[in-house]
Amino acid sequence: MKNNESLNLLLVEDDYVSQLITSRLLKELGHKVMVVENGLRAIEEIKNFDYDMIFMDLQMPEMDGITATLKIREEEEKENKEALTIIALTAHAMKSDKQKCLEVGMNDYVSKPFTLDDLKNVIERNLNKT
Repeated sequence: MKNNESLNLLLVEDDYVSQLITSRLLKELGHKVMVVENGLRAIEEIKNFDYDMIFMDLQMPEMDGITATLKIREEEEKENKEALTIIALTAHAMKSDKQKCLEVGMNDYVSKPFTLDDLKNVIERNLNKT
């Protein structure tokens, strides 16, 4: 995957306004975006489609981002699949929150509110890791 390619992104976010804003920004960067409203839906979605990266809100009904990430990582390990890049999206900006995200297997972290440049930078930073 090259930095200038269009990526298939999964946005996992329960708040409708955040869905609209975040998906618009990601599309403005040239990417394709699918939106689901919770971690349960995200787990089902990645079984049916190959995504390059997931943007995962932390606090959602039915299944939060931490639990969803743990389940995704468990499935990847069980099926010996390559780990998807998961970026946490959260209003929590404390260092301990970032550490918790990384401990459960998320690759990176973006604090809300974020800008177009914040999203561009986190995508580029994680593409360069692969």
